[in-house]
Amino acid sequence: MFGKGKNQGRTLVYDLSILLYNIINTPNFPRFLIHDGIFDGVDKAHFVSVCKFIEGISEQTSNRIQYITTLNEEGTLSEKFGDGEIANPEYLFSKSILVLSPTNKLFGMDF
Repeated sequence: MFGKGKNQGRTLVYDLSILLYNIINTPNFPRFLIHDGIFDGVDKAHFVSVCKFIEGISEQTSNRIQYITTLNEEGTLSEKFGDGEIANPEYLFSKSILVLSPTNKLFGMDF
């Protein structure tokens, strides 16, 4: 019960390392990672750090990647978590390819 955040963090680091290792060593490996609720129970500062990390990778190399995650957890991001720009919802929306909500559904339908 109390280890949920630690386990989520371990999963996040493991998944990112596997993704990067395969992108570097496999020319035709998919360049995206999907997480659903990975930041539930994890300190919000880790979300900001992951965003910076992925942006840094995409800017430094030709191996651009997409990180797909849900942001439907409780709480808010604020400047106390680090970079105010990355923690700003408008910034996240501007970097997002697709934003889904109860009124803007994937393919306009419930699954």
